[in-house]
Amino acid sequence: MHRSIVVTAASAVVVAVAVVSVVTVVWEGNPRPGPGPEAAHTQVRVSAPQTRMPGETFRVRGVASVEGASFTGLPVGLQRQDATGAWSDVGEVDTVHHGHYAFPEVTLDQFDGTSTFRTYVDPGLTDEPVYSDPVQVRYVPQTVRIEVQPRLIAPGVDPEALSVAAARAVVTVSPARAERPIDVYVRAAGSQDAWQPMTSLTTDDSGQAYFRAWGAQEYRAVAHAWHGVAEATSLSAELADTPAGAPTFVDEFDTFDPAKWVDRPGQDVYGVAPQMMCEKASAAARSVANGVLTLGVLPDPEAPGPCTSADPADGQLQHLLQGHVQTTSFTQARGWFVARVKFQTARAGSYGAFWLSAEGYGRGRAEVDVAEFNGRTIWGDSITANWDGDGSPLRSSPQKFAFPSPLSGAEYPVPAELQSPSEAFHVYAVHWTHLGYDFYYDGNLVASLQDQSAYKPSRVILSNLTRDWNQKNMRDLSDPEHAVEQQIYVDWVAVYED
Repeated sequence: MHRSIVVTAASAVVVAVAVVSVVTVVWEGNPRPGPGPEAAHTQVRVSAPQTRMPGETFRVRGVASVEGASFTGLPVGLQRQDATGAWSDVGEVDTVHHGHYAFPEVTLDQFDGTSTFRTYVDPGLTDEPVYSDPVQVRYVPQTVRIEVQPRLIAPGVDPEALSVAAARAVVTVSPARAERPIDVYVRAAGSQDAWQPMTSLTTDDSGQAYFRAWGAQEYRAVAHAWHGVAEATSLSAELADTPAGAPTFVDEFDTFDPAKWVDRPGQDVYGVAPQMMCEKASAAARSVANGVLTLGVLPDPEAPGPCTSADPADGQLQHLLQGHVQTTSFTQARGWFVARVKFQTARAGSYGAFWLSAEGYGRGRAEVDVAEFNGRTIWGDSITANWDGDGSPLRSSPQKFAFPSPLSGAEYPVPAELQSPSEAFHVYAVHWTHLGYDFYYDGNLVASLQDQSAYKPSRVILSNLTRDWNQKNMRDLSDPEHAVEQQIYVDWVAVYED
């Protein structure tokens, strides 16, 4: 019985992470020539990167064994395929301890670009060499770019103008490599002033780095020369004159503008749903002062008696008014939807929320809860393909996620004293694209939900709602101190196109 080494190569993921491929083939008798004669319990592992930039080195390496035994001093050849499909030898090494082998570092510049390699073993025990599967290493140019996204960063105790919020700026180096040093430079927008150093960053595993940007400035990023790769510089980028600098809808609540907001139609009567027999939207439960919209929950002075139309199992209930508004006529499909909100301090009773909803029924419509707080947990979700008017079962199951607690931040750290959703204002946002939804707080990406079924325009909704079954968790709302605990505060709302 003959024994042969079979080498198989598998390309790695981008970002130079090695993928390991293990092959086991059993055979008896004379081996067949060509790529991969069957071998007796032969295992080989080989790794190679999928991409390399100009000047970036890499190695082809692997491990060989037969019936569990490793070889030292076994010759392993490396071949490259030319444009005609022919193979030529470009290197040879011997296996070392435990059957490992690694070819010396090379760059794709030595081979005039993208190249396909294979390894082979000829231990002298077979009639023909045994070849690996080919592996391609692509030659890709490096790129550096800056994207300035909307104003998403403004944690703080007090109300602030939208213009005070920082924009989310992202440096992306491609292909992605972690820990690459980046310098960001700044100058006055539209000027020819010399670029001034602003900050130094390093890329994460996705090849990105993050900084705060402002409206009157422009930026460029320089990726350092690194591991044989040359320095690279981005084009300049700024907030002004981009979709991120020009909202399609904005309200900083100098007043309650009926051209922008209306108490949600259809929700201003008792009994709108089985769990809302004793609650309704009302202008009495909202107010605007000092640039902030307040949405509360309070007893209905025109219905002071008990509410008896609900399920008796919910206990003794009262008639409650609640803040629940939506954009009057503004709708938009896709883009950025952003609000700066401080949620209620009460630990239970009502649900403060910033959300989107398409009107009507049918496919393509969605409800997206950007941020909803029950006094203990913030979550977001998307519910796409709302039910048909005829009752057809089109409503999907929610894709739901929880915000971190506390709101500490990773890409844009939040100071410890501002990490409570009810003690500080935070900017909550969703970026709705043709692929789905990306959710943020204070510029930090917290979740991505993939869903391509929603495309109908949605209204923006701000609400502070309770349900019959939840009234028992509220303190006496006739006490002003307790009523304040149930209030949420909206500093501003802004919507942007991509």
